[in-house]
Amino acid sequence: MKNKENPLFSLLLTIVIPSFLLEKLSGWIDYDNAALISLIVALSFPIGYGIWDYVSKKNKSWMAILGVINISLSGGFALLQLSGQWFTLKEAAFPFLIGVFVWMSSTKEKNFFQLIMINPQFLKIDLLNKKIQETGTGKKLASLFVRSNKLFAVSFFLSALLNFILAYKIFIPIQETDTNKIQNILNSQVAQMNWMGFVVIAMPLMVFSLYIFMDFFKKLKSFSGLGFKEILNVDKTI
Repeated sequence: MKNKENPLFSLLLTIVIPSFLLEKLSGWIDYDNAALISLIVALSFPIGYGIWDYVSKKNKSWMAILGVINISLSGGFALLQLSGQWFTLKEAAFPFLIGVFVWMSSTKEKNFFQLIMINPQFLKIDLLNKKIQETGTGKKLASLFVRSNKLFAVSFFLSALLNFILAYKIFIPIQETDTNKIQNILNSQVAQMNWMGFVVIAMPLMVFSLYIFMDFFKKLKSFSGLGFKEILNVDKTI
């Protein structure tokens, strides 16, 4: 069995450390292109972690991929010295587009939420299929997947709104004229957005996501009789 990705370790290497370096490193080195060096060093962590994870586990680390995209866009915007409006737009557009993708998958044979749940590493799929056949509740299960998938999409739309508000507050106009100082301030704003985004936005959304999963299993039990402990594939998840 493949070793599972440690979420705290992934978070540290793909978000926390890169954000810290993006904010602090340019102030520690005395070079004209300090901001560029900070961006390259910050990117090396999610990229390096992603390569290591793939080579050692033959597994794509989505945390690393998202970390690279986020740091690349934010750091790139800072190097180009774009105005705060671009950062605000990026912070809102990223989760909004994911939400649109998730919502649109509701019409597919297997939507995004269903692909997450129907996983033999997580659930006893054979037991679930057998119980659904016995109770004749296939349509109810399909409707439940669509409902949960749309709620999952709403969580990303909520994230987009919160990101927009937070970014609007953080990316204020910079009055400096010196290029290096502008880049350093932008790097600092980007790093602040990254860590505050996790505390202010990600944590509440994790609670909302937990509600979606609890609601799914509660409704599943109501028509299939299968409780969470019965359907959970303990041998594979522990």
